[in-house]
Amino acid sequence: PRSNPDGAEAFTRDTADKMDANRDHLLLTLPETQALHAAARLLPPDLVIDAHEFTVGGRWLAKFQALHAADFIYMRATHPMVPPAATRLADEVFLPAIEAAAASAGLTTFVYQTSPNARPEDKTVATGGNAAGIARNAFGLAGAVSILLETRGIGIGAQSFQRRVATHYLAAAGALRAAAQDPARLARTAAEARREAASSRADLVVAHRIPVTPGFVPLVDPDTGAPRPTPVPFLDARRVEPTVVRPRPVAYVLADGEGAAPVREALGRHGIATCVLPTGTEVTGADLFTVTARPAADRRAINPEGGVTT
Repeated sequence: PRSNPDGAEAFTRDTADKMDANRDHLLLTLPETQALHAAARLLPPDLVIDAHEFTVGGRWLAKFQALHAADFIYMRATHPMVPPAATRLADEVFLPAIEAAAASAGLTTFVYQTSPNARPEDKTVATGGNAAGIARNAFGLAGAVSILLETRGIGIGAQSFQRRVATHYLAAAGALRAAAQDPARLARTAAEARREAASSRADLVVAHRIPVTPGFVPLVDPDTGAPRPTPVPFLDARRVEPTVVRPRPVAYVLADGEGAAPVREALGRHGIATCVLPTGTEVTGADLFTVTARPAADRRAINPEGGVTT
């Protein structure tokens, strides 16, 4: 089950048509993500492990003249609308199980960290994005306990494959053992999360901010290997502060026109049913939105969806 065989062969995260599949789990424009979510609709997963590799040098070396020290890094779903039941189980059971599996083999773990941009003067470090189009968030929004695992590997070609595969195997086995120890709790939590997502009347979070807090990166000296833990401005995606919320609607009405068909198709790819209202149907109590500007989104950004003006 590798969702991007072309990218794997070319040692890139891109698909064959030069797209980043891990930014496409909301729009589902790529055949790879469409196939993955079609399979997930047939057998909805209770636990998702999204396996990646991370850059040990790259921007860490450019900005801090150091290498990242962790053997692997992890993060659970962080979109603000992920059902809390799934988040609690990830934090209480599955992430500790992964850490314990690593420690049993003498490996070090840390929360997922990335440098959000290439500007050398910007030392801010983030735990990744909150966008719905990222795999771990998309599956978390669907009620699964969804976890990202990244091992040391990007930028080194085919070196150390045995270690890289073994590290992923070790982490995944730790999570699967935790699931096997109490499968009823996992199934119950996923069912609760899906019911909550389907029936909640809580406000929708339309926009949010993440406060900058003090943090640090576990770095090592590239020449000596000596530890160099480095303080940084830290954007922790688990600490979301909603800035715009709206009451949850009972339905959406799409005005007929050239933009309606692509929207219906996108909803259908997520298994969401639509219907055509009879001519003359009166809709009352509705808010009307017309998009007046749609800035081009950076499809490779941490949060790639962008925004619209209405």
